[in-house]
Amino acid sequence: MTIMNVVFDTVRKQLKRTQRLFNKQNSKKNIKTLIGDLISVKGESAALAISQQIIGHIDGMTQDQFEEVFTILLEFDIDTDALSNASKNYKANPSKYNFNKIKEASKPNWETAFERINECPGGTSCLVNLRSNLIALEKNNNNYGRLDASLKNMLTAWFNKGFLVLEEISWSTSAEILEKIIEYEAVHEISSWVELKHRLEPEDRECFAYFHPAMPNEPLIFVEVALMNQVPEKIESILSQGRVRVTKEQSDTAVFYSISNCQVGLSGISFGNFLIKRVASELQTKLPNLKNFVTLSPVPNFRIWLDKHHPDFAETLSNIDVHERQSLLETLNTYSALYFVNSDRDDGLPNDAVARFHLGNGAQLISINQFGDGSQKAWESGAGMMVNYEYILSKVEERHEDYHRENIHSISKEIRHLAKAIN
Repeated sequence: MTIMNVVFDTVRKQLKRTQRLFNKQNSKKNIKTLIGDLISVKGESAALAISQQIIGHIDGMTQDQFEEVFTILLEFDIDTDALSNASKNYKANPSKYNFNKIKEASKPNWETAFERINECPGGTSCLVNLRSNLIALEKNNNNYGRLDASLKNMLTAWFNKGFLVLEEISWSTSAEILEKIIEYEAVHEISSWVELKHRLEPEDRECFAYFHPAMPNEPLIFVEVALMNQVPEKIESILSQGRVRVTKEQSDTAVFYSISNCQVGLSGISFGNFLIKRVASELQTKLPNLKNFVTLSPVPNFRIWLDKHHPDFAETLSNIDVHERQSLLETLNTYSALYFVNSDRDDGLPNDAVARFHLGNGAQLISINQFGDGSQKAWESGAGMMVNYEYILSKVEERHEDYHRENIHSISKEIRHLAKAIN
């Protein structure tokens, strides 16, 4: 055994002894006392042991118990008197010392608890789970908004793209992770292991996911990619087991047909924009014959928009027989163009959530495909419509900047022309 191994072994044994001591002392303490102890304790080993106790309490909590924890955490808020004094001192003398004091005073004490829990094994997952329950309860308690804003900011820093690890998902990936791919698939349901195999094993399929080192067995977001030699109009051409397959060498188009966020507790923290650009770059390096990078995307908010702006036509959609839907094609094209080109939002951003994601990410809306998805779910949400967004890698950054600085939405001339003709 090397000297370093002896040192590490000694430290581990000491840490375990410290943890056992604290666990014994804290076993009968309630969660409020433990949180207070965690905030005030000085030693790292003690903080680690208390954090483990808190994680043990949180694991398996009911919704009522989570609500109790959030109410307790709110008691460990900013010391406004200390902040006021620090602000006066800084105004009188903006020194480095007073700057640090005002920063320290402006930090709510619950953030100290979150930071120390995050340093504990399993702590990051615990906090992500904590926020998923916080999001669910925040709808009925506006006071929780402060906790959510605080925890979201901290998770955003901890899950920045510098920490994310891109991994390729294949049929040989561990069963534990593959089970989660089935569970988390949010766009096109995976109903069985056989179906998952058809999405991962063939040569014309790729799948990539982002992971975080603190949660190595939990995908954060994943994208499924179809390799094709044309831009698809219907999802059946991708998902059908009887589809025409191409080899990697024959393909010239990478189709991002499903992007799924996996962690509710990371809602509002964007990974998708990093993921698509990174995967497109990886695929272009791996398969230089690829020329086109497009999506085949759903339009999940279209029927809601129709209900609000064109209720008579929306009612027609609800009552029409499946075999008669083709007769509505012209009207659907008309309303679809208006939906994408003319924003009804106060901020002027696209009506559609998926459009906001892709256009804001630097893509262009190039085509609208009516009846691209024949499922009942797609009919009820988007009248079966699917659209293609194109990522031209040399233009992605320019379009991204245009969108966020000038609110310019990159939409093809054909779609804009149709919307203009009927205005």
